[in-house]
Amino acid sequence: QKFENVSHEIMTIAEDANENKNGDLWLGTLTKGVIKIAISPGGALQRPVVTVYDQANGLPPTAVYVFRAAGHIMFATPHGIFRFREKDKTFVPDTTLGEEFAGGENGKGVFRIREDINKNIWIHSNARNIQAIPQPDGTFVMNEKPFLRIPLAQVNCIYPDPDYDENVTWFASVDGLIRYDTKV
Repeated sequence: QKFENVSHEIMTIAEDANENKNGDLWLGTLTKGVIKIAISPGGALQRPVVTVYDQANGLPPTAVYVFRAAGHIMFATPHGIFRFREKDKTFVPDTTLGEEFAGGENGKGVFRIREDINKNIWIHSNARNIQAIPQPDGTFVMNEKPFLRIPLAQVNCIYPDPDYDENVTWFASVDGLIRYDTKV
């Protein structure tokens, strides 16, 4: 099925599936902000509502990648991570992973986000990989040291592998495949 009003180059897709949602989809684009496809109750795709959000809604005029982690949709950009505020349909800095990654003028760029089964959040930022480890108080401790040996390179996919071993995470980079094992 081809959706009307969606003719942009789509780079990422995330499902906003929590108890109050019908599985709405968020689509990240290279230059046109993000697109929300609101699915009708019951999951019907006959008449989805397609809405484009961009700079006018608080996003930077750059690529926006969408991911689901820490219980909500995260919008990663070269200017940090943003969160959608439903009440006024705007994007605000997301401080879930700390001020360093919160979207805005001084936000550290984020290219990939992935949550594993242990609720660790894996981040690819400025050609580096980071493991954000959840703490009991809801904050995250950033684990960067084990990844400093990895050459600076773009990572296109982060894959925590619970089927193989929950201690293993794979990084697919432009330089090849990297396996990180917490037991080694």
